[in-house]
Amino acid sequence: MFFYASQPEVAKWMAWNQHQTLEDSRRALDCLMWELPGQYEWAIRLRDTGELVGGFSFLLKAEATAELHFTLAPAYWRRGLTTEAGQTVLAWAWQNHAKLRAIITAPAAENLGALKVLERLSFYPGAKRRSGFHKFSGGIDVIEYHLAR
Repeated sequence: MFFYASQPEVAKWMAWNQHQTLEDSRRALDCLMWELPGQYEWAIRLRDTGELVGGFSFLLKAEATAELHFTLAPAYWRRGLTTEAGQTVLAWAWQNHAKLRAIITAPAAENLGALKVLERLSFYPGAKRRSGFHKFSGGIDVIEYHLAR
């Protein structure tokens, strides 16, 4: 995880801060491994080596709605890995959550790579709004994306 979470171009758009030490990544992994109802985490690993290069988070917000987030190491951007992993996560979500009707997310409006991935996954853009995160003084513009069953 430190491999990608320590890179400024990855952390730039995330709600979390850039990891400075391996301990930062260990703490983040500990949080991701908590067994919280409705929270699912996947690692994106390379087929050849098993190297961890990114991840997906899927959070059930209500019985019929979920939220999706993802990240990937810059060395692997523009190779289709996030799209492929996202297709797998979405197929799993629809298959395992029969009452699920919509999946939402709201990436930074300037995070063009994430917007392209979402559109390749058939998400539709919605409203642009200001969102507050602790690391963004004054908030950040995000675009609401949704995918309906």
